[in-house]
Amino acid sequence: METIKIAIVDDHKMLSGAIEKMLSINKKYKVINTSSNGEEFIEALEDESVNPDVVLMDVNMPVKNGVETTQHLKDHFPAIKVIALTMEDDEKTIIAMLKAGARGYLLKEMSPKILFEAIDTVHDKGVFYTDTVTQCLLNIRTEEKVVKDCV
Repeated sequence: METIKIAIVDDHKMLSGAIEKMLSINKKYKVINTSSNGEEFIEALEDESVNPDVVLMDVNMPVKNGVETTQHLKDHFPAIKVIALTMEDDEKTIIAMLKAGARGYLLKEMSPKILFEAIDTVHDKGVFYTDTVTQCLLNIRTEEKVVKDCV
């Protein structure tokens, strides 16, 4: 069984610590880095031992937010797969993260089972969309179609 190396980027230390502890119970996962903002994480990547497969990325953080950091990873470290992990459920934020390169989008209120499923799916297959993200994408796709049909 391959170990999935995970980084957590979140400015809420208690939350990132709880996520790290939850993940460490499962031998399939190894948390190799926790950072409190995007800039700190990007600096950590200069150390070649920090090479996560999956990053759990908060959206709203000081210094460098999740959208900026995800875009940087997409441009400079395209093999790293990002899952947004946030309280933000508005369409604008979801779309910004997906355009920046996020492969999944989870609300912090989801169950550990969904988190594990998302990590496994993103690692193995590339993307994981919850019903919230799928509905957002369907709404936007429908709006685009309506606009195109009217033009």
